[in-house]
Amino acid sequence: MISAPVSTCIQCASPRFTHQKNARVEAQLLTKARGIRPLYTISKYCDECKTSYHPAYFVRGGSEVGSVRQYYAGIPRYIQASETHWVEQDLAIHWTLQMTVQHASSVGIAEVYNLELVDKPWHGNTKLLWRLDHETVWDTFWMFALLRDIGRRSNETASLELSNRGNQKGRIDEALAERNRRMVGTGQPMWGHVCDSCLKVKKDEVTGKAQYYDAIVLDGVSVRCRCCSVASDEDGMPCLEGLQNTRDRFCVKHAEKEWECFVRTCNKGALRQQNSRACDDPAHQLIEKQEAAMAGQGHRELIRRAARYGRAVDDQESRPQEDSTRETDTTSTYTSQQEAKKRGKLTMSSKFTHCDMLALRDCGIIIARSTFYGAEGVMSTKSLMTSICPKRLPRALPSVFVYDKACHVLEHLFKCGDDYLTRKSAHVLDVFHGAGCHKESDEFCNKHCNPALFPELLDEHGKLIFNTSVCEQTNVWYGGFVTMVRGMSLIHFTFFLDEAVIRHNERVAMNLRQRGFHPMVLPLSHWEGNHV
Repeated sequence: MISAPVSTCIQCASPRFTHQKNARVEAQLLTKARGIRPLYTISKYCDECKTSYHPAYFVRGGSEVGSVRQYYAGIPRYIQASETHWVEQDLAIHWTLQMTVQHASSVGIAEVYNLELVDKPWHGNTKLLWRLDHETVWDTFWMFALLRDIGRRSNETASLELSNRGNQKGRIDEALAERNRRMVGTGQPMWGHVCDSCLKVKKDEVTGKAQYYDAIVLDGVSVRCRCCSVASDEDGMPCLEGLQNTRDRFCVKHAEKEWECFVRTCNKGALRQQNSRACDDPAHQLIEKQEAAMAGQGHRELIRRAARYGRAVDDQESRPQEDSTRETDTTSTYTSQQEAKKRGKLTMSSKFTHCDMLALRDCGIIIARSTFYGAEGVMSTKSLMTSICPKRLPRALPSVFVYDKACHVLEHLFKCGDDYLTRKSAHVLDVFHGAGCHKESDEFCNKHCNPALFPELLDEHGKLIFNTSVCEQTNVWYGGFVTMVRGMSLIHFTFFLDEAVIRHNERVAMNLRQRGFHPMVLPLSHWEGNHV
């Protein structure tokens, strides 16, 4: 039994509580060692200030429109994942590490836990399903991460606040979206990381003084989720809004485009009354029919081949009807359809984001991540670097930016006269892309972005003092989330990967500490002022 952990009212200090109707709720406690245990939760109510006290949170004026659930400070031993599910903190930690380190899916975690329940049976009367489902695993992950987040960025008396209106998914998603906004740019807890591994010290040959050098290494990895099909808005920028449902084609902002023809170059309305996404143009109607015909095309092709080589196939579609599967020229149909898709003319479904870009220190700490909606282009890369090193924090500019598109971005910065990112920072290629992917005939690249041109970046043996392949090495771990996040909404996609990065950084920092590199995080105030 779990009861509200208060003996007097927090609001008015009254010691008198009453029990409301339905104050006793049947629930389940999921433990790491003992499996699922039966549980009852008890709530209290203060008549004087109209405050309801529940085991995990309290609500003042619950009937009011703007009422909020204020969770008790700290991370409790038992975490309320949903209305009827409580999870032991040790089990929540175990699941989180399985997901962020082993890339374990919520379905796999639930199945393993249920198999282990065979050795931990419980015989009793209950209305609840005596097994774990994958949704409870995700509910635990979100809630545990939110509680950790509020404790990490505030003092011990701070508490999590969620809306008391709507369902659990809606109030959780609001909190996830709010943290996603804070994580942009300098929001990662280890954004201000420095250590003896990534901060290089060299003695100036002229003055004899110690000079400090640091690097930020950038690279993209193809971890993607579904997003709005609008290629660009009125400003020419891709739509950054998430979808309400991953099966939707457009976000709420562009929902009216559902009534437009799915061919982007067409301005006519779609025949939605006929359950069609095309307009009345016969050519567009034909493309839609061809798109529908492509479903199951491989199966019909194999059936046609089996019939051709004389083997009977017990399938109505396979009966020889003079190649009924080829009433139209499927080869030309497929080719024209694929060409149309490549030109970006069709919006039959939602599209995917392009990639995720990571920004790392030389030691392996990820200081930022960002989702690129279009290509891994010049403007997107420039925007990311500006958000990582904003003008209000000029000392955050590194000695060198290392990334595979350095020559293109640097050429753009020279042409537009923007010297902020080049004032104190060199822009060089990483060794892998510089030697294998950029032509020797590229004069601008070889004159400005070859790391061998900068003696301060080389040691006494002529080798780079920075590990420019740190992103490629980290991408092996980060790329393991491809299948996990592919079907997520944009809010969950962003939050989960941010949390995975936080967990990754904690492991890397622990290893650096054990190896004697003294990792630390400098506050934002340190990065203000002139660059030194």
